[in-house]
Formats: sequence, structure tokens, C-alpha cells
Amino acid sequence: MLRVAVDIGGTFTDLVVLNEETNEILLDKVPTVTANEAEGVRNSLVDSKVPLASVSNFVHGSTVAINAVIEGKGAKTGLITTLGFRDVYEIGRLRKMEIYNPRYRKPVPLVPRYLRKEVAERMSWDGSTIAKLDEDSVNRVLDEMDSERVKAIAVSLMNAYANPTHEKKIAELATRHSPTVAISLSHDVANEWREYERTSTTVMNAYVQPIVSKYLQSLEGILSSLGLKCGLQIMQSNGGLTSAKEAARTPVHVLESGPVGGIIAASKLCELLGREKLVSFDMGGTTAKASAIDGAPFFIQEYTLLGHVLRTPAIDIREIGKGGGSIARVDAVGGLHVGPESSGSDPGPACYGKGGTEPTVTDADLVLGKLNPEYFLGGAIKLQMSSAEKAFEKIAKFYGMNVVESANAVNTITDEAMTGAIRMVTVEKGFDPRDFSLVAFGGAGPTHATRLAIELEMPLVVIPVAPGNFSALGMLFSDLRHDYVQTFLAPLNSVDLDKVSATYQKMEGEGSNKLRSEGVKEHDILIIRSMDLRYVGQEHVLNVTVEPPDLDSVARNSLEESFNELHKSRYTFNIEKTPLEIVALRLTAIGKSATPTFRKIASGSSDPAGAEKKGRRIYLGADYTDCKVYERSRLKAKNQLEGPCIVEESGSTTVVYPDQQGEIDASGNILVSPM
Repeated sequence: MLRVAVDIGGTFTDLVVLNEETNEILLDKVPTVTANEAEGVRNSLVDSKVPLASVSNFVHGSTVAINAVIEGKGAKTGLITTLGFRDVYEIGRLRKMEIYNPRYRKPVPLVPRYLRKEVAERMSWDGSTIAKLDEDSVNRVLDEMDSERVKAIAVSLMNAYANPTHEKKIAELATRHSPTVAISLSHDVANEWREYERTSTTVMNAYVQPIVSKYLQSLEGILSSLGLKCGLQIMQSNGGLTSAKEAARTPVHVLESGPVGGIIAASKLCELLGREKLVSFDMGGTTAKASAIDGAPFFIQEYTLLGHVLRTPAIDIREIGKGGGSIARVDAVGGLHVGPESSGSDPGPACYGKGGTEPTVTDADLVLGKLNPEYFLGGAIKLQMSSAEKAFEKIAKFYGMNVVESANAVNTITDEAMTGAIRMVTVEKGFDPRDFSLVAFGGAGPTHATRLAIELEMPLVVIPVAPGNFSALGMLFSDLRHDYVQTFLAPLNSVDLDKVSATYQKMEGEGSNKLRSEGVKEHDILIIRSMDLRYVGQEHVLNVTVEPPDLDSVARNSLEESFNELHKSRYTFNIEKTPLEIVALRLTAIGKSATPTFRKIASGSSDPAGAEKKGRRIYLGADYTDCKVYERSRLKAKNQLEGPCIVEESGSTTVVYPDQQGEIDASGNILVSPM
């Protein structure tokens, strides 16, 4: 029985195959086919000769949805809303996303004003009908959208979260009118109050739905032709899995599909190492991503993507445009910048020898000696030192440096930006990074992480097994997950508990039925209930778990205590005598899956001589230093590494700096700490 995970990044497509009987892992990494990412998946499977007929689980993380947004290549989308509310989507909130940027401009709406249409209808806040839906106005709007060749329609009516009857009727009319047009309904995508956030989320769902649906159909066809019998599962932004069918229906939930896999794996590693506080650091070919873990990953109910507000559960990730393929350039006034533009997989960095001429972070790592030109991807790609050096000549000449100094300057700028990303997920949350260990993965993560730890005074860097494929590996640790929410405004101390229980039971029924339809057994279904609470008079909320499931006066008091403790932890104070207000009821339905274990490796002595390779000189910021080089696959548990040294493997390279030391643990992780 085999379990397979494929993660598509901006530069490489990563494959992990786990044999459940032997616990052995097969890894592969091939260039991403940007023109058709499904072909990259095919290439990785064919290249690795995976017998898909023997696969019991196939999990996939993709950048298709988020790339469509970043590149502005989503479907032509229309919006149907209540009469008088067409501009809610563009007006948004008065708050400014970048308060210190005088040049900040709000994002251009994904739906231009001429495609935002109004229909006559109105629901009250409590779900009662104020004005019935005028079906003639709906048909007129559909005719107008048909003439504009709209490919997707977002429907977001006033107070539809309280009563979705009119939205459902519009969907019925739209499907009858234009069967091929994708329809997204706000109560189905983000069933919460706040008209702008709900509308923005629904529009985003509609905008990417045709692209994601087409991609998944293509991928399922390829997998079927290669012999896959089991269903395709997709990684969601919330760290859980869903079916390909559900992902095609609500693709807004899979926008951060790829990055979260590594965070889930880091969280499992957290348990193995017995450490509560970790920062996961993922540096791939296009971006670097950081996320804090304090016993478990941090979840958020709302985030922004290129200025577009999305009201959907997700793991909190901070992402910057600094990856191995990020291009270095000098601006018009002489400033040196790195990224966010990336060379991607085609042509890739200059050292790939595929036509790239711009200097990148990978080129800098090669020039500085950190990368072995003969062993990149285990020798699958031979790096060209001369091309990398030539790419840096322009920068070197501009600043009066030599090529090595200019490459080091690019590395310094890159590392400083990444320490900023780590500070965003620690310091900005009130945490001290010196209390956290750093888990580094992605192809370029281990190359840069040890320097970041020095800058941030972090006590430990963990380089996990298979860091280049770690996000794909994390997908095999993930469970099926579906999140539900219902706006429910009521004072906590006088709420109708029977009504609360009935609402939870309705959501639980929906979640359990969906998991059963995806093949989850009854004993593997886990239900988690929670509430969004706030002090009366507050604007924002905190989410508190509801235990036990059946609310009574005792449980209500427990909720108050939990909220006050959480408020004090988050904001350093609480107001215990102030009454609380319920804003929303939330429910998470989880389908537990078999969790792989980290395999133990052979044990040895403290001497790593058996793994030593030919050494080389590397530039570490001031001058060249002679370094020992080790082959990771030959390292054994208990081996000790004294910096400076380098550890090479097929998917990544780890740099251990002077005054740092490394140790190999029982599972093969490299633990780097100050001497």
C-alpha cells in the first residue's frame, strides 16, 4: 500500500511516496511545467515509476489558484447583489492596509463596476423576508452577463447568511440560463455577516473556480490514465484535506494549498522533539514562508491576498518574495533589491544554463561556494559557475565590488528580509524568537536558516529529513477537514441554549455526512465546536473552544473564564466583569487518517568521518573558509558536526557556520545549535 503526495511550487514539483508496510520513503523533484502544472505531476510520477494502481491515498497541493490571482488570469466574473449594494465590494473598509505608505492604492476589484449587477430583493438581519426576490430582474441581469461572456458569477445578497433562500433561487435560475457558467454563493463560501468580507471572498471563489476546476479535471484524467484507482485529495489553506470535487466547488479554501503542508509536518516534528515552540521556515524557488507553532499552528479566520480580504479559515503564514530563483537588480536610484520577480523553472537561475541571464539567490549561493555544482538535485542539474559569475558582473561593476562580494550582498539582503518574516510571526504576536526553535525546509531553507538563527539568537535549527520535499511529506500527515460557521448574535449570559445546540447539530450533520461521503468511518470522525466571543461594545472577536458539546450554565461560565484568559494572554489585560456577546458559532469536522511515523536511522559514534566527502572553500561574509563536506544519507544517529561544514543531499544543502555545531538525532534530523 502506497501513499503519495505531490506539491507544486513555482520552480519545482515535489513528490513523496510512502510505503506503509516498510515505512520507506521515495523522493523526487522535477521542474514545474508552468504552462500546464498537471504535466509536471505526470512527469514526477513517470520519472519515479510510481505504480499508481497500488496507491491508497493521493494528496495534492497546488499553486494553480493563487497563481491565477497573482497573474490576474482568473475568469471573467460578474457579481449579483441586492439592489443598492453593488458598490459595497469596491468601497470595502475605510482602514488602510499600509498605513505608513503614502503611495498605497486599494487593489483593483476583480469585478469591474459594469459587471456588478443588482436585483430586487431584501432579507432582514434575522432572516425574515423584507422584499421577495424579483425573478424578472434576475433574468434581465443574467441576459446582460451572458452578452458580456461572463464565465463565473458570484452571488452575495444582503443578510444571506441568515436566510439563503434568494441566493439558492438565483443559482437555480442561473444554472438553467447558462449551464456552463460557474456559480458561487456567499452563504456557501463564507456564511458570515460583514457584507464586504463575505462578498470579497465569494468573488475570489468565483474568479478562480473555472481555472481550478479545469486543472483538477485535467489532473484527474492524467492520474486515471496512469492507473490511479483511489480518489484525489487536495490540501486546503486550513491544514486539512478535501476531495477534488469539493476543492473545485470552493477553490478559495485551497489558495494556500502548497505552503501549509510543511507547517503540518513541522507540527508533527514538534511532538517528536518534545518542543512546544517552533517556527517553520520554508524557502523554495520563488518565495520564503514563515509560520509560528506554539503546541499547534496558529489559525486565522481572515487574511488578505494582494489586498483582497478573504474570510476563510487558514493557518497563519507570512510570505515574502525571496526564494532561490528571486532576481537581484539595481533600481533607478542605485538601490539593490532581491525579488519578488523570480526566474521560475524556465529559464531558471543563470547557473541552470537554460538561457537565464539575471543574477538570482541560487546563483549567489553557488558563487559563494555553498552549493556543489556537480550535486544539485543529486546531480540531475549541473550548475554552471561561469554563467552565475557572469550574471553578477553588472551588479559588481555598478558598486565597484568583485563578483563574490556582490553575491554576498545579495545573500545579506535576502537573509535580512527573511529574518523580518520570522519577526512578523513571533515579535508581532508578542513572542520572543529566542524562545523558539527554527525548522528549516524547502530546497533553499537549510542553506540560509542557520544564518537567520544567528541573527535572531534562536537556540536551535532543525533540518528535517527530506527538507526539499518536506511540504509534500506534511500532506501525508494531514486529515480531512471541513469548517462551518453560522453568524449568531446574542448575549452569552441570556442566550437560548437550545437554539445554540440546534445550530451546532445542523452543522455537525452537514460535516459528518460530507466526511462519510468521502469514505471516512464513523469512529474516525472528530467534531470540534467553538464560538467567536467578544466583550459587549467591542468590534473584534476571539475564538474559544466549546467543551463539553452540550451547553449548560456550567459550560457558559467555563466559556467566560476561557475567554478572559485568552484575552489576557493575547492583549495583556481583560475586563472580567464585562458581559460577553456571541458573534458566531463555528464547527470543524475532521476525518482522522492513519499518521505515518518518522523512521529511525542507524546509530553510530560521534565521529561522522564515514559520511565525509571532498571539502571545499566557501565565503561566509568576510573571507573564504575551508569547510568539510558530508553526505547526509551516510550520516548516522549521534554523529557530531563541527562548524564550519556543509551537509549535502539530493534536495537541499545545509550550511553550518563557525561557532555552530550539529548533531544527528535518532530520526535523522540535523540539530544545529551554538557551540
